[in-house]
Amino acid sequence: MNWEPEHIHQLMTEKLAGTISAPQEQYLDELIENDAVAREKWEEISKPFKTEDINNRFERFSAKNHPIDFASIIPGEKKGKRNIIKPVIITTASIAACIAIVFFLLNPNRNNSMIFSNSETWNDTAAYTQLKLSNGDIINLGMDTGLVAVGSSKMNNLNRTLSYHVNEDLPAGISTLMVPIGLNYKITLSDGTEVWLNSQTRMQFPFKFNSKQREVAIHGEAYLKVTRDAKHPFIVHLDDKRVEVLGTEFNVNDYNKDKVAVSLVNGSVKMHTADASIVLQPGKQVTVTPGEKSALKQEPFDAKKVLGWRDGIYYFDNARLEEICKVLPRWYGITVVMDNNTIAGTLFSGTVDRNQKIDIFLENLSLTAGVQSYFDSKGILHFKES
Repeated sequence: MNWEPEHIHQLMTEKLAGTISAPQEQYLDELIENDAVAREKWEEISKPFKTEDINNRFERFSAKNHPIDFASIIPGEKKGKRNIIKPVIITTASIAACIAIVFFLLNPNRNNSMIFSNSETWNDTAAYTQLKLSNGDIINLGMDTGLVAVGSSKMNNLNRTLSYHVNEDLPAGISTLMVPIGLNYKITLSDGTEVWLNSQTRMQFPFKFNSKQREVAIHGEAYLKVTRDAKHPFIVHLDDKRVEVLGTEFNVNDYNKDKVAVSLVNGSVKMHTADASIVLQPGKQVTVTPGEKSALKQEPFDAKKVLGWRDGIYYFDNARLEEICKVLPRWYGITVVMDNNTIAGTLFSGTVDRNQKIDIFLENLSLTAGVQSYFDSKGILHFKES
């Protein structure tokens, strides 16, 4: 589900205090039940308090001018500890504030879910893959090969692969790996997770995972081989959707926002949308279309076709020409137009190999689908009727 952490934290506080409205409590209970992150936050915020006090909404403290000894509410609180809250005079309306204070004092170093920006701007027509650090500095990974210096730390950038060792000198916060049109790239994260990024794809990630869960955000297409860690789930954010895993291999594709696909090779993942969630089985794929509120369905997928991009091969299976016109620019960095929209629905089955000249593909397209093509003086590829 898509929710604001600050708002949900407020609702949880009101639920503990007994001041939450019935509709809001119903919404919160459903969120806690269906959303793993929200459930973890609820367990975290309610842990310092006794179960009986939560169940009866702190009734024993609701009388006006009734003194509360918070040391008796918080299990294990020892006298003489630095963060001791003195008895205070409390009313029902102020319980929520006191709960928030206790939670903060007992959890000064708590980690919230990471915030990723959807407004990150980047040049997807750049000649090289780039790494934008959280401080705004940009490293050109196409030119700076070998050992790349980041402060006093060194990252290894060889054969279109970036790896590094966690070091205190690496910038904190969210960095962004940006793969332009016509290229692909691989990165090994701090936990050992390997991520292959397709062309025109960017990934936001921290150099070091500090919270109870490992989180990244992907825009485009990527294949992930996640290092298993049952205590620290791996979360992939896809705009308003989320994929939750422990250790597995899977592919995500959100090039087309109207058709977001998650394909599981092995292991287990849970796909979350604003309206539903589903646990995928190996060899199955779920496709999400905005506006659809029906139950999510999984179906088998052809791994050769879905994962072929990793070897530079894109498979078209009865693909419309208008779909092909969206793929070629990502792979070859060219502009493609149709001279006549009547050919948009022309179907084609075959492959395009990024390691070969586009002329080979265009010849196959002409022979099998009857679509002619030419380049104009500006290098723009045109499709026309035969």
